[in-house]
Amino acid sequence: MLPAAKIGALLADLVRERVPDVDPAPPNVADVEAHDDDMAASPESPGVGAPSAFTCPECNGPLFELREGELVRYRCHVGHAFAPKSLAAYHHEHVEEAIWTAFRALKESAALSQRLADRARQQGYDAAARQYERRAEDATERARSLERMLETAIGDDKRAGSA
Repeated sequence: MLPAAKIGALLADLVRERVPDVDPAPPNVADVEAHDDDMAASPESPGVGAPSAFTCPECNGPLFELREGELVRYRCHVGHAFAPKSLAAYHHEHVEEAIWTAFRALKESAALSQRLADRARQQGYDAAARQYERRAEDATERARSLERMLETAIGDDKRAGSA
């Protein structure tokens, strides 16, 4: 990670750097298209790769691990493809997004339950009001737990970014 002012100079240095020839050559477009055809056929097709324990963050379908020499990548039946680092980044982003969604849903559930408790109490339904209040307290506590988890994750991300 670099400050924006230093990125241009680094890119210029990287462009001038000589990269040694690597054998075997990476797959060409025809090879990739052949893999796409194999993926569309069935997971048992030759050259498709082994099923992985991961799901595609784009379509939630199963991902297959393709190995070509040292190169490892993941593809789904639809054709979404990921290098290991990009797959990890996608999953990290989606996990955090899911936690924020759950946090917002719990806060809303707590607010709704409290509103229902207030209305029930105004109408003289004390037993129902207590039940709604318990739901509100439960949702509030769960939201607090997620909030602590998010604060920890944000702190971890900031520390990792400064390293």
